[in-house]
Amino acid sequence: MMATSKAPDDKGCRTPYQYLDAAVADYVAGDLKGSSEKMWLASEMAATVVAESRGWSRSTTADLEKVVMRLDRENGGEATLWGKWAVATILRDNIREDFLEPVEVRAARPSVLQLVGNLLAHANRKHSAL
Repeated sequence: MMATSKAPDDKGCRTPYQYLDAAVADYVAGDLKGSSEKMWLASEMAATVVAESRGWSRSTTADLEKVVMRLDRENGGEATLWGKWAVATILRDNIREDFLEPVEVRAARPSVLQLVGNLLAHANRKHSAL
């Protein structure tokens, strides 16, 4: 189960990349909140996949934040994932508050795409237990 109330197969999306594709469709349709939601769900799902692959807690958003922080520590403490996660959390906040402009939602996509790719790469790597 993911940390938000949305089911992983919301609107047919089963993977983070399907959510990212759906985010583009929402953006093109002018639905900035929907686009923000799909990018957040992609980020959340990717962090959940890592947590599941490593046996880490994944019940809450706070658990997923810990996943991102742990991965940054594994990578020498550079906080590269954390910065991208911060962009995703701004999108999460936009779902409720609707404060981002179209250019801001569009500008967030590369960071979220990198975050998702990096997280999924960690899920597929051999790792040591922390």
